[in-house]
Amino acid sequence: MRSEFGRGWRAVVSGAAGMGTGLGLYFMLNSVFVIPLSEEFGWDRREMAFSNAIGLGALALLPFLGGENRHWRDAVSNAASPG
Repeated sequence: MRSEFGRGWRAVVSGAAGMGTGLGLYFMLNSVFVIPLSEEFGWDRREMAFSNAIGLGALALLPFLGGENRHWRDAVSNAASPG
């Protein structure tokens, strides 16, 4: 009989890799880019916060966009397949 970690280590490793290289990494390192971005584009703190809010809004829309992508992908592949 395998231990709990022995059965689920793949889920733990893949979750850690996903959070370490995806959106989690962006939120951890975002503060490094605040000053260079605000100097480059002339943004104040309000505009920098709004740019982060746009990212969070996009994150909330991703499940719906994925469903639409599947719908259109299936429609295109069905139309392109020989009948």
